[in-house]
Amino acid sequence: GIDLPEVIGLETKSVEPREMLFMGRLHPVKGLMNLVKAINLVRPEGWVCVLTGPDTEGYQSELVAKIQEYGIERWFEFAGEVSGAGKSALYEQASLFVLPSFTENFGVVVPEALSHAVPVLTTDVTPWNHLPEIGCGWTVPVGVTPLAETLKQITEMDPNQLNEMGRTGREYVEHAFAWPQIASQMSELYAATTAR
Repeated sequence: GIDLPEVIGLETKSVEPREMLFMGRLHPVKGLMNLVKAINLVRPEGWVCVLTGPDTEGYQSELVAKIQEYGIERWFEFAGEVSGAGKSALYEQASLFVLPSFTENFGVVVPEALSHAVPVLTTDVTPWNHLPEIGCGWTVPVGVTPLAETLKQITEMDPNQLNEMGRTGREYVEHAFAWPQIASQMSELYAATTAR
């Protein structure tokens, strides 16, 4: 379960530069080097990629070196580790959430992003392959090319279309991951188990 933000403002999500957000450990398993390479291929005008989270074993310096090698510094910001209001503010600003991981057992950042009406782009090795069916995201095979192709498509979309996908994601999370729903499911499971 996750705590749902009470108020979602979509007006900031259409202001340039629009933000695609990654939130999590800066670690090779998260597929961030693929993201850097994909953005180098696409170089989406009017967008910036915000990488947020703790630096693991100095991996940020590897990412920065590759960004500098490509000369794409203006497409990236590193926001460091955040929590509480700072974390919510980043979600509020974001037009897209990106999780290009090589593996995830759940990825709580996905429902967190959706709860802030941010559509999600992730890989098909995460447990989020149903997002396209719901209409609130995309899943792609692990790799630079599929990520770049989908990023190009997304960053050329009308902001209102992305916002609408975000609203759909918010509705999905309200029904599937809000704590009252989770508590109700646990209560029903407990009742069914004890009735045997």
